[in-house]
Amino acid sequence: MSDYDYLYYLDYEINENKVNTVYTIKDDTLEINFHGWKPDQCVRDLMKSVRLRWDPANLIWYGPVNRKTMEVAERICGGHT
Repeated sequence: MSDYDYLYYLDYEINENKVNTVYTIKDDTLEINFHGWKPDQCVRDLMKSVRLRWDPANLIWYGPVNRKTMEVAERICGGHT
């Protein structure tokens, strides 16, 4: 699989699941909530690549607010909610 194919697959996987995901910003922390849906490995890898981490107590992904994390959140969620 080429890099282009991987990015297309990643876009497809992310776009298919936007309906279930929202992100918020609280106290300079970005939070992504999948509302019970477990993201595919490629989506988890994308979040980890920008230092987003899983919080099992709150069932959210979280991390610092910066350009990279915001781009990932908007790509996964389809905009600020």
